Amino acid sequence: MKLRIRLEKIAHMRVIYPEFVIDTIDYPRLEGKNTQEIRNYVVKYLSEFPSQSGAYDNLKEELENQKDYYPLNGDEDYQIYIEKEDERASG
Repeated sequence: MKLRIRLEKIAHMRVIYPEFVIDTIDYPRLEGKNTQEIRNYVVKYLSEFPSQSGAYDNLKEELENQKDYYPLNGDEDYQIYIEKEDERASG
């Protein structure tokens, strides 16, 4: 009997996006809001903020394309999938 075996490793990663600075003078909708209101607004409308460098359509795209990955120390999970060759052919 032939078996197909596939291993999948699940590792935890931290993704760090670059910091950016905006001036609320350029974003009048942020004027007078508290930090939580600003956070909610930015989360909702990040794709409408202009790119800082001008190389992207918006700030969200710019941030997503400038990220660093760092593996987190800790447990890694493994999944092993086993399938009989004949089950695959009939399934």
